[in-house]
Formats: sequence, C-alpha cells, structure tokens
Amino acid sequence: MALFAGLDLPIMNPLDRDLMATVDAYEVLSYKDIDSARYIHRHAADQTAAAGVTPGVTGVTAGSVQSGSSREQVQSSTDMSLVDMVVSGMKAQIEEKTRYALKTSTSMQIINEQLIPGLNEVGKKYESGHLFLPQLILSAETAKLAFGVIKETFSVSEKQGKGPILMATVEGDIHDIGKNIVRVILESYGFQVIDLGKDVPVEKVVKAFLEYKPRMIGLSALMTTTVYFMEKTIMRLKEQKDICPIMVGGAVLTVEVAREIGADHYCKDALEAVELAQKLIRN
Repeated sequence: MALFAGLDLPIMNPLDRDLMATVDAYEVLSYKDIDSARYIHRHAADQTAAAGVTPGVTGVTAGSVQSGSSREQVQSSTDMSLVDMVVSGMKAQIEEKTRYALKTSTSMQIINEQLIPGLNEVGKKYESGHLFLPQLILSAETAKLAFGVIKETFSVSEKQGKGPILMATVEGDIHDIGKNIVRVILESYGFQVIDLGKDVPVEKVVKAFLEYKPRMIGLSALMTTTVYFMEKTIMRLKEQKDICPIMVGGAVLTVEVAREIGADHYCKDALEAVELAQKLIRN
C-alpha cells in the first residue's frame, strides 16, 4: 500500500525473502515488471519446488522471458527454429523468421510442423509448471504474429474463407487464450471466424447466430462455474430454427460434460477443432 501511495525507497533487509517478494509483487501489479518477467525469474524456483517440479529441465527456463528490449537478446534468432521462438515468446523477430521460412516451406508445413508443435510444447510446459501465465500469453501472441504473416500469402478466396464459424468465450469467463489459438489456426486453414470475444452474454451469442448464420459455433470455458452459462447458451441456441453444429472446448470440459450440456461436439485442442470444421464445412 505504501508503494502504491508513492513510496520509492523503502529501507529494508534485502535478505528478507518475504519483504523482497512483496516488492516484486508490487512491481507486477503496478506493471512496472513488464510481462512479470522479473518476478518469474526470481520466484519460479520457489513455485516449481512447491509443486514438485524442477524448473528448466528442458527447453526454456522460467527466466528466459526478459522484460523490455533485453528479451530479444536471450538468443540469436538466426539459429532458432520457429518452435523455439514461439516457446521463447520472441515477438520482435517471429515475423521476419516466418517470412524467411516461407521461402522454403509451404504455409501449411509451417503451421503443422512448427507453429502448432510450438504451441503444444508451451501448453505442456504450462501444465507441468515450467512456464507461467505471462509466458503462455506471450507465446500465444508470438504465434499470432506468425499466423498473420502466413495469412498475407493467402489468395483473396482463401482470405474470405469457408464458413463462417462463430466463436465466443461464454458469459462470466474472461479466459480466452485457448479460444484465440483455435481462432487463428482455423483462420490459417482458410476458415472465416467471427470472434465475439470473452465473457459474452447468452443473448449476444444468439443474436450473432441470427445475424451471421454461421456454419458452426464454438464455445469456450475455462472455469467450472461458467459451464452453467455454456449450457444455458447451448439451450438458447437450440431453440433457434436451423441451428448449426455446436462444438465446445476448455480446460474443465470432457466428452461426457459436453454431452450432458447438450453440445454436439467436443474438441480437446485446436487441431481437433480444425479437423471437425473440415469435416462439417465442405465449402
């Protein structure tokens, strides 16, 4: 509270871990520690030890994501693959690297062999405690930039896309990283996606269905408490005439839960969502 009120030079014991952690937390909350990089670097070992995980066993360690311009000095991009750059969150260099990769590889090869594996690796590291939420977000943003470069190479017809597919994170849920990854990958496969965003009220989803007449709807939820709103959204959608197939996904969902709340399909990840879209939307 004193720091937020303007204290800029506390006199304290730098060996007092609790006090230092308080200052570090303040810098995260006040966004002086960009991307929480300094906090992760200083405290990742404590967090992973508590969870029974050894940080940095493989790939990028918790301290690899740096704040400011120093982030781009972690490793030279010349000897890094796109997979490494996605995992490291190297936003400033990913576009140039992607354009270079397009000289020797097709867009689908880059997506299937580098970007998606990179995102999958980030997801596994996040689940195991080797990476943390700020790094997860940074990697997703990095991959999005690469997808943007690839999309520039698409023809006019490919940019217009098949579909459309309507997507939303349901009411009460503000977690949209997974939904965003699914969206950019669907777009990279040539699908037109109408993204309503996060915390989307039930009636807004219904209104969007009536307006855009999508070929498929994708709903996302991360929290157990918001599965109720997902079910409510599905119920309202199925009251509409000529409703399209509804797919659902998210950390708290399973095939059984999806069936119980009335969804037509459950997709565990972006690749399954693409496979489903290709199966259901032929043109």
